[in-house]
Amino acid sequence: MLAALFGWDPRPSLEQVLAWIGYFVPVTYLFLHKPRQRPPAPDARSDQPRTEPVAAGVPH
Repeated sequence: MLAALFGWDPRPSLEQVLAWIGYFVPVTYLFLHKPRQRPPAPDARSDQPRTEPVAAGVPH
């Protein structure tokens, strides 16, 4: 079953072992690594008034 799904060879060559390690090490690190916490973005729906620049001489 492993041979059909993953191309597993019971006696892998050195190149195959290096390729599997080269794949699993970065993928495992990325999977287990917690992303950095970013400060929350300001919510556009907040109760704070929006301040926008007003063009001179243009009435609202």
